[in-house]
Amino acid sequence: MEPHLLSDLNWVFIIGLLIASGLFAYLGDILGTKIGKKRISILGLRPRHTGSIITAITGITIALVVLGSLAVTSDTVRTILFSMKFLQRQITQLTSDLQDSRDEAELTYLSLMDTQVKLETQEEKLRSVGELLTKNISQLQQTQAELGDLKTEKQQLDTTISSLHIEAEQLKKGLTEVRGGRIIVFADELLAQHSVVPETAGDVIQSIIDRLVQRTEFIVAVRLGIDPENITIVLDPEQMNSALAETVNSRTRKFVRLLAASNILAGEPVNVKIEVRESLPVYDKDTLLWSEIIELPPHESDAEAFLHTLLRKVNSKAVNDGVLPDPVNGTVGILDASDFFDAVEILSGAQKPVVVKIFTREEVFTEGPVRVKIDIQN
Repeated sequence: MEPHLLSDLNWVFIIGLLIASGLFAYLGDILGTKIGKKRISILGLRPRHTGSIITAITGITIALVVLGSLAVTSDTVRTILFSMKFLQRQITQLTSDLQDSRDEAELTYLSLMDTQVKLETQEEKLRSVGELLTKNISQLQQTQAELGDLKTEKQQLDTTISSLHIEAEQLKKGLTEVRGGRIIVFADELLAQHSVVPETAGDVIQSIIDRLVQRTEFIVAVRLGIDPENITIVLDPEQMNSALAETVNSRTRKFVRLLAASNILAGEPVNVKIEVRESLPVYDKDTLLWSEIIELPPHESDAEAFLHTLLRKVNSKAVNDGVLPDPVNGTVGILDASDFFDAVEILSGAQKPVVVKIFTREEVFTEGPVRVKIDIQN
């Protein structure tokens, strides 16, 4: 660092300045000596004092020469000699401005920190608002979906209400007709049915349906007391074709039944509907359906009531086991009247406890009927 500093000095200027200063000092000393020897007096002063003044003037001249040389050769010296006060004022002003700038920077920094805190708070609020908005959008979508479901349900309810109004009008109309006439056939009443074995040809199925229609005509004619030829049976062609398609050459046993489509008044055409279902075996022949012990033989009237109760139990059991009941009265069984009254006579004439058993008279399928026989044993 030191050799570099020495190499940067202006040695020519320094050496010249030292030579000039020494030369001026030498000349001043010679001049002062001559003046002292000649005893020259300046301004009435003693020669000795005059020599001192000459020496002082020489020193002043040397200082002026040095300062002048430095001022000529150095911008820094010129600045120090002629602009020092100005520079001090500028430094003071700049220092004040710097302090003001620092204070302003601190205020700006504090304001920035406060703004950053507010920004973070606003961002947190914005996130909360965004989450709330997302939640509200989800709820809105859910509400819109529920609204759509409610609209669909309302449309369905409106359709149902319209159907109910139509049905109510039909019921009113039917009630009016009932009041003015006599119902021969009730809605959904079983009029006729027949089983169809597997692999039955179409012409056989058609003949079975024709026989069912004839049986329906006969039943309605008997109720009205007129000739069956005067009865009009109305079948839906589409139902007819559907029944044929389901039963022709079927690999499983089925049965076809005719049901009343609505309440039929005397003199009206009989509208019927065709129903086809699977026919499955339910009971074998001679299957025990019910057995009950009677400790005290009842009287004849009580015996009839007891047997009726027993047959209702058998009917309920058969329905639970898969036998299809009559849609109107809910019955599935058939018992010959003679068998029933014979059982009443045996039961009422018994002298000791008896066992009443009810068996199937033949094999029973889904369509029924359940033909039964009563066996009373001691």
